[in-house]
Amino acid sequence: MDSNKYRYCFVDTSYLVRRNGWVVSKGKAPGEYNYLDIVKMSIQTVNKMARDYGVTADKFIFVFDAWSREYEGYYRSWLIKDIIEYKGSRTFETVEGLKELEASGASEAELRYYADRLYANQQIKDAKKMLMSMGPIGIPSISVESFEFDDLVYMAGVLMVREDKPSVILTKDSDLQYCTTPGLDYFKMPVSGSDPEFITYQEMWDRVPDDLKESLIARSIPDYGSALYYYKALLDSLGEGHNDLKKTKRPRKNANRVLHEILVDDNWDNVVDKDAFLRQLESFKVFEFPKAFEAYQAICSIPQCGHYASTQEFVNFCQATGLRGISSEYYQTFLNRLDQKLFSE
Repeated sequence: MDSNKYRYCFVDTSYLVRRNGWVVSKGKAPGEYNYLDIVKMSIQTVNKMARDYGVTADKFIFVFDAWSREYEGYYRSWLIKDIIEYKGSRTFETVEGLKELEASGASEAELRYYADRLYANQQIKDAKKMLMSMGPIGIPSISVESFEFDDLVYMAGVLMVREDKPSVILTKDSDLQYCTTPGLDYFKMPVSGSDPEFITYQEMWDRVPDDLKESLIARSIPDYGSALYYYKALLDSLGEGHNDLKKTKRPRKNANRVLHEILVDDNWDNVVDKDAFLRQLESFKVFEFPKAFEAYQAICSIPQCGHYASTQEFVNFCQATGLRGISSEYYQTFLNRLDQKLFSE
């Protein structure tokens, strides 16, 4: 629709569900809330972004991370598993972990805390599963096994440069700013009183040191597709990001200065582990991932995927799933903003 600012809005659904899971569970014990509360708030959040902050789009897409059994996680994790445990600081409670904690003689408070987290994680998983089923009522989703949200959105941004209207990433993860392209903006979701913020590719490119730009452009094609994304991949490969990659830069050395030495001077003196740096950098070549063609197909399906629901279809969905607290009139205001031509039926 001409009145919308964006063609597609790619929702960081894992973040959305975690955020809303924390909100609905605050001060509540297991059983006093469940995944349906998270789903309801997630729908309300998406509608709020459009209604209150101007993140209007012809179509909203829930995008999910998807672990792979073959690679025991994400493909990037598998590529560098002998170097470092990618995102290793992130842990999740399990039933087996609770049993081990019980056997260890943990205190009642420790057991209760662990059990609360275990319950919360299950509600998040169930909420994700339900949100994945919303394609028939107007919010389709995409995910590709072994791909993270960042990987899919980066590919989409590169592939959608020629769209006649830009699209947007809806998240709070600052790393995603580097996935912007001339056809893909970034919207920082406001939380805890922070201000919402639209960020464009040009704004991000302007932040890149001028002395690196020529080399970044020359080296980023064809392996990375975007000089801005390549710049972020280089920084992360030095260990500068928050994804727990191995630190390969000499301590107390300026990262941009080290990149200048690498890219312009071919000087590796301030890289303490060149092999690890190059291995980590290789893990950002998303278009070379084994499932890259599946990701390409998923992105190409976006203009046709999903169904523009009628009021009765939304009512039927709520009855079938047990979703309460969202009226058909409320949901219709969300649907009315969408472009019906971008749905398959």
